Amino acid sequence: MYLYLRKCRLCGLKAHTEEDLTFFVKGRKGQHKYERCNLCKECDTLNAKAYYKNNKPRRKNYNTLNKASQKAYNQSHQRKHKEEYAARTGRRRAAKLQRTPKWLTPADFRYMESLYVSCAIISKLTGIEHHVDHTVPLQGKLVSGLHCPSNLQIITAAENLSKSNHF
Repeated sequence: MYLYLRKCRLCGLKAHTEEDLTFFVKGRKGQHKYERCNLCKECDTLNAKAYYKNNKPRRKNYNTLNKASQKAYNQSHQRKHKEEYAARTGRRRAAKLQRTPKWLTPADFRYMESLYVSCAIISKLTGIEHHVDHTVPLQGKLVSGLHCPSNLQIITAAENLSKSNHF
């Protein structure tokens, strides 16, 4: 017979009452959704951080070693789902057109075009891919920006992709 309800398998913390169980991680929902894990929250956090730190190089190696197969998979996926990709591209193009103000001058359009050309040149010279980014995204959840010169900037592709549609 146990004198405690749960015990952490790493640090030995014991839960004697129902209130003490709040210091423990809940089990995953499913067949045993009320069953609790045998790790306290602190040990679970430390465990997760250690796992992430130890497996980060492995994930990075996987991505670099399997770049060709990932590219082939992406291309085949795009071929199989042409309609979805066409719809997404169309929505993006329409949003860009709707967000282009009527008051832009031909000089503004030339400047925006030169930004895209500059971006390609910078990417070629540095060897690091760059994107022309909208500072305020065109399709943001909270705010939507305009497709105009004051809302464009050249940043690295990694930075732009991590930013996504966030402001």
